[in-house]
Amino acid sequence: MKNKIITSILTLSLIISLTACGSSSAMSKEDYEKAVSQIGVDIYTLSDNISNINSKDIEQTKKTLENSKKAFNDFLEITPPKQYAEAHEKIKEGCKAMVDVIEQSSKALETSDENQKKQIEEQLNQSLEDALYNLIDGSDLMSK
Repeated sequence: MKNKIITSILTLSLIISLTACGSSSAMSKEDYEKAVSQIGVDIYTLSDNISNINSKDIEQTKKTLENSKKAFNDFLEITPPKQYAEAHEKIKEGCKAMVDVIEQSSKALETSDENQKKQIEEQLNQSLEDALYNLIDGSDLMSK
């Protein structure tokens, strides 16, 4: 499961980094591009954090995951220019899905019930898929 999360996060990071190439924002084109690029950096950071997780230190792992939500939540606060509103909404949905991934990962750490873990993993997979599709759609809309 850990490798699946890392692979998905790296894929999302690439998509968000590509999105930065043609984007702009009401705050200014340069500032918006930096914000979009920062999400890519933060996804790489999350990936590193996940790959360095000590499975025996659940509390530290949960804290690391919780701190990772900040990047995605910060992006949700950005106000884009009108021409990118639709694309930005898709990217925001992708960021919300990543927050869900982080929360579900934390939840999985808290349970020893294998049936519940399996259910959480299914939800986690759906959230990763949602994030991926929304980020790709947002990127496509921004490049039009």
